[in-house]
Amino acid sequence: HGFSAYYVESRMLLLGEDFSTSYDSATFQSKIKEYGIENVLDAPKNLPTNALLFLPIAWLPPLQAKIAWTLFSVLCLYLALYFLFKSYDIQFFSPGGMVVCIMILLFKPIYVNIALGQMYLFLLALFSSAVYCMRANYLTTTGTLISTALLLKGYGAFPFVFAAFIHRKFKLWVTVFLLPIVFLITLPFFGLNSWQIYYESVFITLGRLPLDSHVAYQTINGWVRHLLIVDETLPTVPNYYFPAWIVEITVGITLLYVVLYIGYYANRHAKQNIALSFAACVAASVIIAPLAEEYHYVLFLPLFTGMVSITLLKRKTFRELMLTDYLLVLSFLFMAMPLGYTKLQSIEFPVFLLAYPKLYAGLLMLFLFGHYVRNQTKTYFH
Repeated sequence: HGFSAYYVESRMLLLGEDFSTSYDSATFQSKIKEYGIENVLDAPKNLPTNALLFLPIAWLPPLQAKIAWTLFSVLCLYLALYFLFKSYDIQFFSPGGMVVCIMILLFKPIYVNIALGQMYLFLLALFSSAVYCMRANYLTTTGTLISTALLLKGYGAFPFVFAAFIHRKFKLWVTVFLLPIVFLITLPFFGLNSWQIYYESVFITLGRLPLDSHVAYQTINGWVRHLLIVDETLPTVPNYYFPAWIVEITVGITLLYVVLYIGYYANRHAKQNIALSFAACVAASVIIAPLAEEYHYVLFLPLFTGMVSITLLKRKTFRELMLTDYLLVLSFLFMAMPLGYTKLQSIEFPVFLLAYPKLYAGLLMLFLFGHYVRNQTKTYFH
């Protein structure tokens, strides 16, 4: 799922075709071939407004469009690093700054995004810019950046709620007004039927289908469903059965706990470092999403960069390093490294619990954020 889906959706919109037909799998697959993309299977799972993303390059042939998008993605990565370093007062050419930059450039999800033609480096640039704008108190710009992420991919609800709660200022609520305005402007092009089909065929089933209980989706939702759902079509299922209502309640309670945990500590730390608190909400959005694959984890980079700026970069000697510093690096490495966890899909319980290293690493990093906030008035994690 990636470039082919974005390209086909935008090209259908550009050519004035009936956009509602894009949510039919057979029609969508035929359009992929019709537009010149061979040997690719993809699924229509995006918001209708996601088609706006590739409009500037949808007139190009697929190969040229992919090249243009790759160059744009690299530019987005540069912009993200620029704004993150400014947000956390990291000097790029300092020894610590160069080490952080090298670590980020070794982050595998970055290259998965580029290879698949995904849009998460663009989202990373949006949220990294928003981190900087939150710190600089540019509330209208912050709201616009979050609105763009919500409009194109549905990402950003949790960071927006946090930012709106912290500031309680009208300027930030540009998000609330911008989204319906864009919806009404684009409605003649997409048609109300497209939104209805998207809601019925994608939105209400997202992350709830049997095949969504796959280790490729490193989320809390995926982990709980993989643990509890029995489906005879899947090679790995528990040898016990839980009713659907128990599964749904378990997922809901687990997600609520994570949201409350991060929300509480983000709010508590907002006056000291609102950029880091906002970044924690962005990172949490990955693991609380219905579905999130490895390439989604680039959205943890704002949190990692901020955590490094207040921990590792403050240490003057190796003797000052603490256990939590090592745990922070360990969580990053598990996100960064190429791990063959998808091969464990067919392994029985409890071994398949080892198949969620990215999720566990994300949870650990978010826990370290909360632990740091809780101990900020004491010696750090001593």
